[in-house]
Amino acid sequence: MRLSALFLLPLLLLAAARPARQRPAGGFRPAEATRVLLVPPLGAVSVIARGNRLELDPNASLDAAELLRQALYRHDEKLHLEGEAKIAVADTLAQRRRNLNLGRAFGLVGRNPRLPLAAPQPWLDSLLAPRGQRYALLAYAGGFTRTAANLRGILARDLGIVLLSMGTVMPLSSVASTRVVVLLYDGEQHQVVYYKASWPAEKDPLAGVVIDRELTDLLAKDFSLTNRI
Repeated sequence: MRLSALFLLPLLLLAAARPARQRPAGGFRPAEATRVLLVPPLGAVSVIARGNRLELDPNASLDAAELLRQALYRHDEKLHLEGEAKIAVADTLAQRRRNLNLGRAFGLVGRNPRLPLAAPQPWLDSLLAPRGQRYALLAYAGGFTRTAANLRGILARDLGIVLLSMGTVMPLSSVASTRVVVLLYDGEQHQVVYYKASWPAEKDPLAGVVIDRELTDLLAKDFSLTNRI
């Protein structure tokens, strides 16, 4: 399946964003942000079916976005979520534009080390203003996974290398990877006031509670999240 540039570009921008354990703006306390509007999360998951070739899977990406959405709502009180921006599911062009805007926002912040970051986002302002809300929360979950057949093949290959080398060579093939990114946008100041990204964890993003746990661990300190599952 050929993917459009509008879908791929935000993923490239996200890939350029550097992980950061904690980057709230000076003097800004994330937990004090109230009436936060949730922007529908973005997911990007690649599936490896042959060798180590990554192929972006739209369905897996949607599943990851939904898992992240559920995780965010599980912490809705601590995150002070109030409402969710609506984008028509049937409107493919609107979805692509949303993905592009999200990717640009994450990529911009990931490349700039200091917060607050003046980064006017008219599309976010247009979502916040009619609701009389100040803050918007943007979140991304992605990574890659392998098909069962590919995983068996990779493990068998690695074992063969170990045996043939009599243990002198220990291949370390990545089985899977998961990453979560969150930022808060201030619509009054037109700036990003909070950004946090996890380091890629070698876990399947579509496996059970992986995304939920990554999100909880990432935000536990700043938002006092304690109910890890």
